Amino acid sequence: MIVFKINKLSPGKSAFALEKDIEKIYMQEAGEASHDFNAQGSQRNVQEKVLNRLGIGSWKWEQPIAAKIPQLLIDAVGEEVLGMGPVMNTIRHNYPAIIGCNWSGGGGHALCVDTITTVPGIGTYAAICDPWDADVHIQKIDIGQPITYIPKQGIGFNLWGDTKDATDREARAKLNQPMPAPPTGTITGIIYRT
Repeated sequence: MIVFKINKLSPGKSAFALEKDIEKIYMQEAGEASHDFNAQGSQRNVQEKVLNRLGIGSWKWEQPIAAKIPQLLIDAVGEEVLGMGPVMNTIRHNYPAIIGCNWSGGGGHALCVDTITTVPGIGTYAAICDPWDADVHIQKIDIGQPITYIPKQGIGFNLWGDTKDATDREARAKLNQPMPAPPTGTITGIIYRT
């Protein structure tokens, strides 16, 4: 997702990277002969190393106290301001970042933030791109406060094909099982372009 977002407007660069190629680089950096990403996920420090090998700039992983992440995220992604206009907002925009979410019930998840917008008098919002359901979740963030992420089901249609969320919903429907309530997570780290 990051390679696409960085290279989509770069002349002469491919916006697409093959997932298998990225997985191969991950296993090299992790020192593993094989890796089941569906069962094990990926480690954030290894994600940083992979990004640094993909030719899309220099990337850094940080895990500060959770209350410092909103400002780090704004500094990394840039902050657009509603009403400022497209030229000024384009100048203020930087690069997408990966944020690490630790679920309250255990485990974790990587998410991409590509836009942060402040609406004067209302608040600051991050556009969180979640690869699990292929949705963009708009999340309010406050400087000096931890970011709590609750991925509520979006309204829209899927242009991306199969997603983990859709596969899970289909399996539960066949078994006549209800979907569980969305998990709650805390953003605990960030990988950003330096």
